[in-house]
Amino acid sequence: MGPMAADALAELSGLALAGADRNELAACGTHWLGQLVPGCLAMVVEPGRDAAAGSVLAWSGPGRPLVDADLSFAEGSVFNQALAQPSRVLWATGPSVARALPGRADSLITSSVLVGAGIAAKQGGRSVLAALVDAALLPRAEVVDVALQILTSQLAVACSVAFNRAAVAGAHEAIVKAKREWEGTADALADVVCLLDRNCRIVRANRVVERWGLCPVGESLGRTPHELFHPGCNVSKCSLASALDTGWRALRQDQPAPFEFDDVDRDRVLGISFRSLHPTSAVVQSVRDSMAVLVVSNVAELHRAREAVNRLNLNLELKVRTRTQELREANRGLRNEVVRRKAAETALRASHNELGILSEQLIAAQENERHRIARELHDSVGQSLIAVKYSMERAAEMLRRPGLGDPWPVLMQAIRGAQETSDSIRTIATSLRPPILDDMGAASAVAWFCRQFAEVYPTLAVTTRVEASDAEVPDRLAIAVFRGAQELLNNVAKHAAATHVDVGLYREPMALVLEVRDDGRGIAAMPVGMPPTHGHGLRNLRERAEMTGGVFSIGPDAAGGTFAQLAWRLSQDDITGPEETQS
Repeated sequence: MGPMAADALAELSGLALAGADRNELAACGTHWLGQLVPGCLAMVVEPGRDAAAGSVLAWSGPGRPLVDADLSFAEGSVFNQALAQPSRVLWATGPSVARALPGRADSLITSSVLVGAGIAAKQGGRSVLAALVDAALLPRAEVVDVALQILTSQLAVACSVAFNRAAVAGAHEAIVKAKREWEGTADALADVVCLLDRNCRIVRANRVVERWGLCPVGESLGRTPHELFHPGCNVSKCSLASALDTGWRALRQDQPAPFEFDDVDRDRVLGISFRSLHPTSAVVQSVRDSMAVLVVSNVAELHRAREAVNRLNLNLELKVRTRTQELREANRGLRNEVVRRKAAETALRASHNELGILSEQLIAAQENERHRIARELHDSVGQSLIAVKYSMERAAEMLRRPGLGDPWPVLMQAIRGAQETSDSIRTIATSLRPPILDDMGAASAVAWFCRQFAEVYPTLAVTTRVEASDAEVPDRLAIAVFRGAQELLNNVAKHAAATHVDVGLYREPMALVLEVRDDGRGIAAMPVGMPPTHGHGLRNLRERAEMTGGVFSIGPDAAGGTFAQLAWRLSQDDITGPEETQS
């Protein structure tokens, strides 16, 4: 950058001393700004008669349509601010660019950056030096700031000199000062910057070549870039020479592309970039042999940082992979635990089912035992009755033969014993298993028991609503229905202190329901904390209902008293019968 700045300052000084006008000076300034900020549209703009509008005094670079567009110097515009602060470089993006160029608020404008600085000439009018460049091609901010500050300073001096020949000496001194400042700025950069001629030889270079230990600045002139970075290299196929040659050919074909070279011998990684210069007017003929700028950076630290980040990423990936494996193992263990728990739950459910089966078998055995007892009572007591009958016959013989004694007391005692024995047998057999349950069915048995219950408890009014027929009660539910009615009515007699009880047995399309409702003290009168199924009878009812596929519920009745219900959901076999289903 230093040699280019020096050339720019020298050319501006020469033009000013030669008596160039403002347009020529502006053209020279825009040309050099275009070289220093490649790819930009460089402009010198000045306000018109209307303070809010402006026009282009000179321009350089792509974008002719922008030059013909309207320019705004209204309050808040970058151009207006640059005139008010000539020593400051101002940057604008997005809406601020569109505000300064209201005639071109298209995608090119909104994706570009507008940089401007005021030219504060003591004589010769006020103007602004500006660069419009795509944000993706924008160089480092400090390079643009320095370029604009030095060029606007020198343009201000050159304009003053051109306007007043008497200021030539002071202007030349200012140019020299600006040249030294520019060269100092270029020398302060961390990159090697070289100006190349058309033969790819160094015309100018900054002092970074000395800090890198390559050679003194004066000795670098006339060398090729390969000779500068590999002095004394005798390798016939040097990789750096090949890379530089490829980059130079790409530049000659207007396809410049930055590249990197790993200089292992000097422990450097070089970032190399060729940038083209295209002088387009007569005012830059003095640099017509200069063709390109070579910028070389040492990106070794960047590479080391990148490698450190890669190593960190690899370590992180390894930790993530390890942790993922641990989580996978933990997940596998959890799945195994879930399987074990499901197996235990299945075993528990099977055990519960076995317990239900055992309970069902126990109740069935209980029923069988009652049946057997009834049969045995009938058989054994029947023999006793036969004996009584024989005694009665003997008494009759005594009547026939008076000499045998008075048979009347014996006869009457035997008759009473026979009658009592017969009544007891009938009562026991009926309570154990009513014959009507086997002879007719569950519905008839429930109706019969309700009649017997009403006779035993005459103070308790019994209403019976047996709407289901014997055929509508499946055989597998006959005992459960009868025992349910028996247990519920016995509970009413023992605990309810009721005056009326209502018994209902009816069929729904797919259900059989037994209901007992009384007007007694009610379920709420039980001791606090006592569950409604605390008694053995109610617990047996619940178990009997569950074993036969039913549901038992009991609770307070809405009208007072207690309401109990046994309900069974019927299958198709229960409705049609197994034989009809098979057929």
